This record gives sequence, C-alpha cells and structure tokens, in this order.
Amino acid sequence: MQSEDRIYDAFADEICEIRKKIEKVTDSNDARRLFRRIRELKSLQFWQLGPDKRETLQKL
Repeated sequence: MQSEDRIYDAFADEICEIRKKIEKVTDSNDARRLFRRIRELKSLQFWQLGPDKRETLQKL
C-alpha cells in the first residue's frame, strides 16, 4: 500500500507541475506536448494503482 501511495503522489505531483507549465505556455505546440505528457503519465503506471487511486488520478 505504501508503494501505491508513493506512485500516486509522484504522478499527482508531476501532473500538477505540468498543469502549471501549461498555464504559462504561449505556444500551442508546447501545450499539446505537455497535455500529451499528462496522458502518458496517467497510462504509464496506471495498472499499479488501486481503483480509488485510479479514479482520483483520472480527475487530475
């Protein structure tokens, strides 16, 4: 369970950082690249998380 929490925290932190970068981006290509990275993060280790963590991660 602790490893699941660490995985979730790492993904959630990185997604939040990327969202902050997206707000500052002026180039649409950069924004697309950042959104793509968020999608990759959400699917990369998604299977390792429990159902409640998956649902929360999808909402980010």
